[in-house]
Amino acid sequence: MRYFLAFLLLTSCAAPEAAGPPAVALGYEVLDVGEVSAALERRVVVPWRRTGAGSLRVLAVETDCGCALATGPRGEQAADAAGEIVVRILPRRRGGPFTHRLIVYTDQRPPRDRVVCRLRGWSESPVEIVPDALDLGLRSPGVRLQRDVEIRLHPDFAAPALRPRLAGLRGSVRLLPPVRLDLPGRLLRVDVETPQADGRFEGRVLLEQHGRPLGALAITGWVQRDPGPR
Repeated sequence: MRYFLAFLLLTSCAAPEAAGPPAVALGYEVLDVGEVSAALERRVVVPWRRTGAGSLRVLAVETDCGCALATGPRGEQAADAAGEIVVRILPRRRGGPFTHRLIVYTDQRPPRDRVVCRLRGWSESPVEIVPDALDLGLRSPGVRLQRDVEIRLHPDFAAPALRPRLAGLRGSVRLLPPVRLDLPGRLLRVDVETPQADGRFEGRVLLEQHGRPLGALAITGWVQRDPGPR
């Protein structure tokens, strides 16, 4: 139904655009495909329509990732031509949120030579922590350490409701603005203090939303006191 409504929206805009420059209009600027199976292929349909006056050729329809394959129009497109672009999202090797760009290239002058639709979704988990573990190495006791970790977060899981919690170590954690604009998320700043006792230490940062666990970051290291002169 949503594809049909998008197609109606495109066709309803035909009259005002008929006198403009030739272009390809897509049914979405951003299409949220939701959860995608890690084992099965997903087929996504994006409506398109030719707008404007004059000749227009579609040179290519591509995505920015080999894990998503697009099939769409090619060659000369008559006025008011319309159809669908089919994107096959292949089974994913890793979980977490993702974003792909669907790009239609035409023979028009830049910046009108391309039109883009962003496809976004998630597989297995709506949250991905990059990296998923911190090894702090060999340290002295009572040392304060700071590390930044990227949290990639699907838009359906609102970042303001995300809560990090440090367990097993002294210190603090807080969320900062994202480092990437193409995929919603946050930067996680981790401040920890190494234990006083010698030996291996472990801790975790737990990510929760409304009490629901979404992911965890493992923190490990080793404390060794300076043995001093022998």
